[in-house]
Amino acid sequence: MCLAFSAWGGFSPNAPTALQTQALARASFFLAHDELREADSVFTEFGLEGTMGAGDLMQWVRIKGTLAQYGQAGRLACRALEKAPQCGALARFQLSEILKDAKIDTVRSVVAAYGECAAQGRAQDTADLRDWMARTYEAFGLFSEEIDVITKLDTRISPSARPLLECGKRAMARGLFTYAIPAERMAYDRLAGPSDKALCALVLYQSYAKLGKTDSAAWWLAKAPMANETFRAEAVAFFQRAGHAAKADSLIETLPKSRMRDTLSIRQSLFGRDVKAAADRALRAFVEAAPGSERSGAMLWRIRTLIFSGNLGAARGLLDSIDFSATMKDADEILADKYAVFALQSDPSAWGEFAKAAFAAWAGFTDMALASLMSPLFDNLSPRGKQLILSYGLKTLIADKVYLQARKAVERLSREDLSAENRYYYGDALVHSGEIEQGRRVFEELVLKFPADVFSGKARMALLASGN
Repeated sequence: MCLAFSAWGGFSPNAPTALQTQALARASFFLAHDELREADSVFTEFGLEGTMGAGDLMQWVRIKGTLAQYGQAGRLACRALEKAPQCGALARFQLSEILKDAKIDTVRSVVAAYGECAAQGRAQDTADLRDWMARTYEAFGLFSEEIDVITKLDTRISPSARPLLECGKRAMARGLFTYAIPAERMAYDRLAGPSDKALCALVLYQSYAKLGKTDSAAWWLAKAPMANETFRAEAVAFFQRAGHAAKADSLIETLPKSRMRDTLSIRQSLFGRDVKAAADRALRAFVEAAPGSERSGAMLWRIRTLIFSGNLGAARGLLDSIDFSATMKDADEILADKYAVFALQSDPSAWGEFAKAAFAAWAGFTDMALASLMSPLFDNLSPRGKQLILSYGLKTLIADKVYLQARKAVERLSREDLSAENRYYYGDALVHSGEIEQGRRVFEELVLKFPADVFSGKARMALLASGN
């Protein structure tokens, strides 16, 4: 377990002396009265660090953060990790929250010191530590440190090639070309797959071109096989996700008329949030598609865009015409669409809000997902409509690690009204935002109330993971 006793009422003593036992009681008194500085002084003066378990050390980490003693918070977080390696994720989450108010130089030194300490633990997951440090550095704009830690924490089991590739892509998407270049150059040297190396070359070309370094840009362009239509299509998809609509559009224009080009054009409209244009393009592609796999693919895009447009009635007709098989491509999506259309067929007032939630889930638009859940229209929907839209919205928010907003969205409803699926997402959001005990209670209630539901099984696994 990674948890301390509630209400600061007790500690996990490891054979304390009589004097230390008295000091623990004093510290508990101070904490009960929110006198953090006094409690901190008692902890330090009487050497209570050695008597504490991991959960209590992390309580002390929060006190150090409140007192702006960030270096000590990092040291205690590492001490907690030494005592209970399974508490690493919670310790790092607390550090991230504490450091939000710290100066950049402090963040740099505390994260580096924690990383050096944590890396010495034999039970430490190097990839997990690397990812946390890299995300934290990125969040504070410490991009050189981000690249450095990805490079240094490189193991045979968890090589750094792909994290460097993704780091460079994120930097380019944000216009940080001077940071994209070193990340992608190191990734290029480490990657073996020709497709990945070609993508590195493309990012390097664009980054050098943006910086006006035409010779370097030309050198890397020669390594990007733009003559290959499949690669150009992959490059288009990357630019669409990265928000570079103009670059994606110019590449689409170079592709011959084909199903692939139609698909990319539909995606282009969707990532530009023009659902009507996407629906029009999907309709043309569907009408013109040849029978067979081409028509099946076009039908799926037609269904998607009808749903994203809020036209669930028309989508239902197409869904009913599909000769469904559990082994067919996109079977999970088709089943989910069939269920949604069936669940909302008698509730047209929910179609518009569901369309936004479904579109946001497909595109990863966190802002749109949150808007659909916080909309006044959401409050007036039927219980079934609320639960369905909530599940789509929560999945989107949690996928982007927007845990606090996910919690706020759920807490607008009574917990008793939540479906098994949404109870699970709520528990997951609680655990990942540091409220582990509250999250465990949600999981336990889910298991008791919905014992046969598939999300009950997931909740049991989550309880085992959070209870180690």
